[in-house]
Amino acid sequence: MIEFRNVSKTYKSKKKVTTEALKNVSFTLPNTGMVFILGKSGSGKSTLLNILGGLDNCDSGEIYVDSKKISNFKENDYDYYRNTYVGFIFQEFNLIEEYNVYDNISLGLKLQKEKVKKEQLDQILEQVGLTGLGLRKINELSGGQKQRVAIARALIKNPNMILADEPTGSLDSETGKQIFDLLKQISREKLVVIVSHDVESANQYADGIIEIHDGVVVSNTIMLEPASQRAFVTKKSHLPWKDSFHLAVKSLLTKKIKMVVTIILVTMALLFFGVSTSLSSYDFPYTIAKVLLENGEHYIDLKKESGFLNENEVAEINQKTNLERYPVYSLESNNTTVTLELNRLEYLQDSENVMVYYMSYVGGSNQFIEADESFIEGEILGHYPETYDEIMIHSYLADLIIVNGVLVYSETEPNHETYFYPKDYDELLNTDQFILIGNHQVKVSGIILDDTAPFESLKTTRNNSVLNSTDSFLSLNDYSDIYSEFSTKIMRYGKDIYVKEGFAENIPLEPNTRLDTSVFRVDVTYQNRSYLLSSDIQYMSRAVEVDNGQETVEVTKLNDNEIIINASFLDKISNNEFSKQKDTYIEEHYDGSIPVSEVETEFVRNYLQEHDILNQEILIEFEQYNKNQKSSYTIKVVGYQNASDTIYIADNMATELQPANINISSIKVKVDNREDMEALIETFPTEDNTREITVDTVRPIISDNSYFTYFNSIMDLFEVLSGIAFIVSIIFAIFAIILLMNFIITSIFHSKKTIGILRGLGAKKTDVMKIFFQEGLLVGIISCILTGILLFAIIYFFNAKISSYFFFDVSFILFTPKLLLTLLLGVLIVIFISSLIAVYKISRMKPVDAISNK
Repeated sequence: MIEFRNVSKTYKSKKKVTTEALKNVSFTLPNTGMVFILGKSGSGKSTLLNILGGLDNCDSGEIYVDSKKISNFKENDYDYYRNTYVGFIFQEFNLIEEYNVYDNISLGLKLQKEKVKKEQLDQILEQVGLTGLGLRKINELSGGQKQRVAIARALIKNPNMILADEPTGSLDSETGKQIFDLLKQISREKLVVIVSHDVESANQYADGIIEIHDGVVVSNTIMLEPASQRAFVTKKSHLPWKDSFHLAVKSLLTKKIKMVVTIILVTMALLFFGVSTSLSSYDFPYTIAKVLLENGEHYIDLKKESGFLNENEVAEINQKTNLERYPVYSLESNNTTVTLELNRLEYLQDSENVMVYYMSYVGGSNQFIEADESFIEGEILGHYPETYDEIMIHSYLADLIIVNGVLVYSETEPNHETYFYPKDYDELLNTDQFILIGNHQVKVSGIILDDTAPFESLKTTRNNSVLNSTDSFLSLNDYSDIYSEFSTKIMRYGKDIYVKEGFAENIPLEPNTRLDTSVFRVDVTYQNRSYLLSSDIQYMSRAVEVDNGQETVEVTKLNDNEIIINASFLDKISNNEFSKQKDTYIEEHYDGSIPVSEVETEFVRNYLQEHDILNQEILIEFEQYNKNQKSSYTIKVVGYQNASDTIYIADNMATELQPANINISSIKVKVDNREDMEALIETFPTEDNTREITVDTVRPIISDNSYFTYFNSIMDLFEVLSGIAFIVSIIFAIFAIILLMNFIITSIFHSKKTIGILRGLGAKKTDVMKIFFQEGLLVGIISCILTGILLFAIIYFFNAKISSYFFFDVSFILFTPKLLLTLLLGVLIVIFISSLIAVYKISRMKPVDAISNK
């Protein structure tokens, strides 16, 4: 039984005009039978039907269905009510045009979570006279057939009542009669409520008639008979994902052109976003590690961009890595780098005709590595050094020695130096001849056999034939030639010398007498002003002729804090006035009668006395770069010399400041796997070009390898590209978001009527959202797949193009699953938000308004 008690409904138009559609309407409907609700257009009959069916709600009054008050239902309750109790038949049919007959009919069962059986569908089609038309498209049916489909859709879910709004309004009289006959047959078991203005049909078919005029029931002929009380039971509506996906696919196929255009545009936007993101998120530690290991390179040097490593920096390295590592030493003796001396004469005389393979000996020096034999990669000919007078060298250095000769003491003339030319490796290893390293004599005990076979052609290639390529790509020079590969794989480390642990401490090294001004900053304070000195600074290691202001004397030793200055010193503290005045004095006083040097000496003595420089106390400060530690002395100027651009300092200052004989230029680390190499490079980056190096700057420890020259050029390029790419990626990401949101939102709003129909059948908001979410998801997934394919092709081309400029293959831009997952996740979020916004907005509309497309 259904009972209306004083139900009222008022509408307000957009122009704020109020219309009372129903006014205190009361009536009771039976469980079965056919009831007609008659009235003119605008009388309120359709409003009454919509409220009865849960498509709309009342403003006041009460409605009971099987003793259950439904007038205060919440939205979900109405969904379940429509899903279970009500089957709708509309004048405009309100079928979903994208689906065939079977699909339209089965919707009711799917929402009730019932299994759809073809036999059941065929049976209901037979009942409504549509046998064999299940696969027909809706647009292939006549009006009468469409109405029968609507009736079948209502019947399939076995509702308690059928609500029909003008079911024959758009049909011819014969078809209309057939529909009424069918509904009459149905009314024997169910309540059929028909809204109509057809009085004749009402009189012919109705079991009861309610007549409405201006929202008021003016007549009610329903004769109620006793009926058994039914329990109010509803089924929760739920559309399975499989079915929502099926509906989403069918919906997409109805708008193929728009779908294809959207997919193309979204794919292009995602593609540009993917390329831009790849450029802006390059992973150089990974790339570098991969290239090095693929090329058999297992060593990384940890060093500073300039200068040597101090104790604290070595300790820092030891703290941050546990990988096998050994110090690489640079040795100096009497301000001279300790190294093997090869014969340079041929190169100096005819450098253009020297073979490329043997060019390396001209520049650079040897570095000494005290490492275990297990640290060495490659086959060893001979044995690892066992004493301090044995060394092990690379086969490349052995080749240089064989061709160019190496400095030794003559076997026939004591203390006379000459060059030794071994004919092959065996002679070099087995000779009794000692080789000179500084003042120390050694023998070659072992040779590391480098793979120099690929570079044999360079032994017959002249230096003047090696030309720099002018070809470039994105400002990258071409390094794909054999010489670049040779210099990277062989030349860079080919002159390293391996020695027994303790070698550096046990060979004779003379003290360094000269301060390295690349290590120290020297400031002098004179008359309350500070000046930066640039002269060479040494302590007294030999006799020097010095002018003491009165005469020229020979000085062999200075007392504590005494210095001998030069012209450069005087220029610094006088802002170059010293040299200007000297030139003027010589021009005015030199007449040729005495040597110009005597005129100059006369001026210097006068200048020193006039400015009271001799014996005056002056503050001098020595500051070692990156240590932030100063050594200050109050010095006394005791003389002047102009034989060289050198300032001489006393032994007490030299002892504290003189350069060490043994310096650690780097720590060589051996790495066997990519993860460790990545971690090492991340801990100690390859370079730091963004920082301005000043006196107070602590120079960073960096990773270095012969391959890094090429990577650094790429890094410079990518630093520029990544900034641009980041902005571009944001722009295209926004563009892709707008495209996807526009597609989904417009698709949903264009499907407003379909959403209303689904809601009328009992679908929940989430059921509707699932359909359109999956519709957008399909577009997104297809776009992502196409993007992935195109992105892979572009990245492959880009990497291949860049690799062609090097002698090794490398993927600077990575195509990773993470990138695709990022794109897909972004698409999912956009689709979800878009679907949520659009569906929520439409779902807030009453189903009747959505169906009417208001």
